[in-house]
Amino acid sequence: MAMDILNHTKKNGLNGIMHKYEHVSHDIQAALEDNKKALAKLKKATEEVLSEGEEKMKDIAVDVQRSVKKNPWVYIGAASAGALLLGFILGKKK
Repeated sequence: MAMDILNHTKKNGLNGIMHKYEHVSHDIQAALEDNKKALAKLKKATEEVLSEGEEKMKDIAVDVQRSVKKNPWVYIGAASAGALLLGFILGKKK
């Protein structure tokens, strides 16, 4: 195969080789364009998902803040119980 290419190059020169494999170049260019389009779609979809996630997180934060302002003692008690349990577990290592 390599000898055929070498002989063909000697006979037809570089232009002959370029012409013979021109379809490969076109196929590669087409594949690159397809990949660019696919990456652009993926980027757009990712940006949309991140934007939606950011909006949901903001909504959740606002809901939690309202809930804490309405009844803070529940959250204070839960945080205290969690701290007590964590202190008990960590203090038991000795």
